[in-house]
Amino acid sequence: MFALAVDQMVDYHLRSLQAHYDELCINIAVLNKNKNIGIIVLSETWNISNIDSYEINGFLIYYNEAKYNKCDGAMAFVGSSKYPLDFQLVDTTVEELYDEIEMIDKVPSDQESIISE
Repeated sequence: MFALAVDQMVDYHLRSLQAHYDELCINIAVLNKNKNIGIIVLSETWNISNIDSYEINGFLIYYNEAKYNKCDGAMAFVGSSKYPLDFQLVDTTVEELYDEIEMIDKVPSDQESIISE
């Protein structure tokens, strides 16, 4: 389990990261000018053969590949300088990822150090 304080989180339902990667990068750059984005969550990334081709500067990539059909796949970009975490996405759904983030976001700040241990 991990805990983070998210300043801003954005999510995108992409229907293919390959088809929308340039648009995604432009949107993130525009949003980052006014907000301090900590987490970017992507659903329906589809099959990705080379994850490193889809880096976003300043973010670590966590990817759950499409296993059930070509339209699956979830990805999270976590701000590497803000949240130096050591965790890994395992076989999960986007809904489970959102549930985990919502649960963490509700933890009182004095309890965060206990959860992250």
